[in-house]
This record gives sequence, C-alpha cells and structure tokens, in this order.
Amino acid sequence: PVWPRLDLGPLATVLNTLEIPGTLPAMAWAADRYTDSGPLLRLDVEDARLTKAQRYGHPFDRPIYASSIAPETMAAVVQSFLE
Repeated sequence: PVWPRLDLGPLATVLNTLEIPGTLPAMAWAADRYTDSGPLLRLDVEDARLTKAQRYGHPFDRPIYASSIAPETMAAVVQSFLE
C-alpha cells in the first residue's frame, strides 16, 4: 500500500520549542513540504538550506547536527504526532 505523506511542519514547530535555548545557536528544526520530491525533517542551520542534491542524496552526503532533546522525549513526541 501507498501511504500519504504527512505535513511534518507542525512537528518541527513542537521540536523547536523543546530544544534548549543557546545550546544550538542558529539551529532549528525544519520540514520540507510533503509535496517536495525529497521531504526531510531535520535539525538545520537556520539560514543554510540544503540543495536538492543533498535532500535526495545519502544522509552521509549532508551535515547532521545533534539535538539537545533527550532521546526518550524525542521518541515520545514523534510517536504522539504520528498516532
């Protein structure tokens, strides 16, 4: 079966409220629109968008940043959003 893509923008907004201020300067959670051919939910530098090639490519071909959100909290928030 083919499942519809979800708008992850609201989840990114919630995740931004959970990040500890000042620990990730100029970083924010962002989600591409579900109509994008390579939509991602990721923590990113606010003023540096990924190129189309980076969004489509292997995850190791783009920078990956650490979140200040505890893994247990992240899992609970994402699971709650998807339910």
